[in-house]
Amino acid sequence: MKNLIFILLLINMQCVAQNSNNMKDNINVTFSGGQEKNIINGIIPAILTIKNNTNKEIFVLLFYPNPNDISFDCQQPFVEKKNRGWNLSEENIPIKIQSGETYKNVYFLGRYFKFLKDGKFDIIYDLELSAGTGNTQSESISYKGNFPIQISSGSNEELKKQLSYYSENLKSDNRKIKEESAEALSFVENPLSVDYITPMLSIENLETKGIDALSKFNTPQNQKLISKMLSHRESDVVSKAIEALHKMKVEIPRKEFISMLASENTDIVFLGLENLEKNPNKNDMGLVKPVLNSLNDTVAEKAKGYYDLLEKMK
Repeated sequence: MKNLIFILLLINMQCVAQNSNNMKDNINVTFSGGQEKNIINGIIPAILTIKNNTNKEIFVLLFYPNPNDISFDCQQPFVEKKNRGWNLSEENIPIKIQSGETYKNVYFLGRYFKFLKDGKFDIIYDLELSAGTGNTQSESISYKGNFPIQISSGSNEELKKQLSYYSENLKSDNRKIKEESAEALSFVENPLSVDYITPMLSIENLETKGIDALSKFNTPQNQKLISKMLSHRESDVVSKAIEALHKMKVEIPRKEFISMLASENTDIVFLGLENLEKNPNKNDMGLVKPVLNSLNDTVAEKAKGYYDLLEKMK
């Protein structure tokens, strides 16, 4: 009888353990430096590893490449902190991880810090992870910790080799590799990166990131590269080019905005009207008149507003 009671107790304890629903205990999160040598003002990766220790398939949600759900900090001297930025429209796609398997994501610390000298630094992370199984509602789990990285001085040749590796990966058919490479190149605080960033301007969905990265180095070459993007067919690219050129104190010729009025993309037509209106010229009346009949109500309304303004200037 005693043996039977003992067996029943043992089975009950095992059931309790198996039915434990503490997701955090069953999902292991770690961060580590991504390479042996991290060069000052170069690309500094940090690898997130998520291990599924449950007996079921799980899914996790991570924002990427703009990491809204994670922050990094460093309390040591010789570290200049940056505003990481937020993007609420960034994709947040469920990532499936089978039982016993791991998933890795690479983050790049150039988004968060500029290291001013070499040495060993302690990086503090704060991750808000949404996780669940197919049968349960996802829950938000907080993970906090730290990991060390070593920053070293490096030669231009070493940096170029590193930049070349990521620039080549911009051509990858693997979307994740392509996004990680663009993220890596976008925050390099060294003018040597320009030649390796430039290909992003001709890769679909990477154009705006490339414009942002190039605008950090205000040179005639970069101004010219960004100005060419004013004729792009996508309105978000054109808008980003206008924003970058204004930031670089570059005066955009009126003819660029006038040419936008003939675009098949109504959002680009709106951008042209919006920018012409900031510096109204009565000679624009003939150019704006055809846009009054736009099938896009927002564009037609904008055109009418500008046209009325020009009539008052006669």
